[in-house]
Amino acid sequence: MQEQMIRVLAVVDDLEVGGAQQHILTLASGLRRHGYEVVVATSGRGKMTPAFGAAGITVRSLTSRSIRRSLHPAFTARLVRVAGEGFDLIHGHLHAASLAAAVASRASGLPLVLTRHSMNTWQGEEERARQGRVERQADAVIAVAANAAADIAGDARRVVIPNGVDLPRLSCPPHERATVRRLFDLPPQAYVVAHVARCVPDKDPLLFVEAAAAVAARNDRAHFFLVGDGPLRPSIEARARWLGLHRRCRFIGAYTPARDLLPAADVLVLTSRSECAPIAVLEAMAVGLPVVATSTGDVPVQIAGGESGFVVPIGDSAALAQRLCDLSPSSRTSAFGLCGRERAQRYFTADGMVARTATVYAEVLRRGRLLDGGRDRATAGRPGARP
Repeated sequence: MQEQMIRVLAVVDDLEVGGAQQHILTLASGLRRHGYEVVVATSGRGKMTPAFGAAGITVRSLTSRSIRRSLHPAFTARLVRVAGEGFDLIHGHLHAASLAAAVASRASGLPLVLTRHSMNTWQGEEERARQGRVERQADAVIAVAANAAADIAGDARRVVIPNGVDLPRLSCPPHERATVRRLFDLPPQAYVVAHVARCVPDKDPLLFVEAAAAVAARNDRAHFFLVGDGPLRPSIEARARWLGLHRRCRFIGAYTPARDLLPAADVLVLTSRSECAPIAVLEAMAVGLPVVATSTGDVPVQIAGGESGFVVPIGDSAALAQRLCDLSPSSRTSAFGLCGRERAQRYFTADGMVARTATVYAEVLRRGRLLDGGRDRATAGRPGARP
């Protein structure tokens, strides 16, 4: 007789393109091998929804519009009802979803796990206080990076589990480079620099454009492409035109999955002012690209600055441009790429991330049974479950 799968209700603000959403897709896909079935509760119909369906992951959209940054009453009420449908554990991702997950956990008696994916620099005092309360309520809080772990409420149970990537999916046959370059009209012999991030202030895409102009002035072979969308995109494109980059810079917009475009590049740039452990950096490392990144969050740990890429000060376009020029042409490019792939294989695999998360789930469920005097509070409400 097949053992019953443990059911996890993963809750996330929306399924728009982002690192947290990619994390959940990788996690939900991998947890099946550990005996967990993941159902995703979300809002709206984001661009990544089809990817979840293709992976066989059930998605329940509880409101037609996306929720963001605060507790949403209608979403929360519906989530409480869904939580009563025979789940064993609730796992909240991102701020608004975590608040709703905490309410559903209290109402259903299910264990609560949260994951901190970012530093939430937008938060005011009230939202930070709410965040602290739900983190203290949680049975475990997972942080994807050390800076996020340090920001978690003081007496919460915390564990750091770095993001991981699916290395087999990121294998890069040689012909893909030429194919993707032709797709975006990039010259075969160009030195191509990629930027993959949302067009929002924390990602500082304007810094990339400023550095690109400096590199273009010193390197006739340099071309650039930006993958991502957001409110800053019009101003970024306007700045690129003003700097004379309109023939050397491609604005691709939101593209899923962005990793499919990485074979076209020679180097990945990260210009963020605030990060934890960006998946774009790990995906670049996995396909053998060197990375030039600002010194934020766990990025210096990811790329081991000086081994698989360069770290530059936040907001310093001159330092960024110099490092990009250092890599073209340079024997270090291939050496950095090889080191990055080896680091991804050793420290940042999807399998490792999934296994460590499954261990957290198992400990939370075990602790819950002990606290309930041996009665499994998670499965007690299931039809046919034995008390």
